[in-house]
Amino acid sequence: MEKRYGDAWILNDIDRCSRVIQSITGVWPRDVRPPDWDIWPALQRKIEARGYHVMSKSRSLPPALRDVDSEDYFCAGSNPIPCPKPSLYAYVLERVAQRERRGLYDHILCFHEVPVTVQVLSRLIPVLKQRGYRFVTLSDYFQAVGFHPAPP
Repeated sequence: MEKRYGDAWILNDIDRCSRVIQSITGVWPRDVRPPDWDIWPALQRKIEARGYHVMSKSRSLPPALRDVDSEDYFCAGSNPIPCPKPSLYAYVLERVAQRERRGLYDHILCFHEVPVTVQVLSRLIPVLKQRGYRFVTLSDYFQAVGFHPAPP
């Protein structure tokens, strides 16, 4: 991503998107997940200096703070890479089950704005609720797991 865009373009894009989100919700977003989780230390410091918390699936984070990548983006576009098998729904449930086997019952599920996501979530949410999961905002999640991002 660095070679394609550069720091200035990426920082401007984050701020531009944040203005749009604030214009719709009335709230300036604090959490950012870079495309493809592709970020380098110097850029992460610049993003954090602007008051954002950078989301990640990096193993350097405590497990409860790592994103669970749905890989729903593989199912999008005119010539998509094959979706996870046997299905995207089964794939996400298996990722959650893998974390549960390691004693992790708190998850940040990462999905994208692709058509298949709505279909999968309409099946996934009721099943996870039946298993005792709740769906909360990131702020509430961070509070529940004892994580306190630096204030802006």
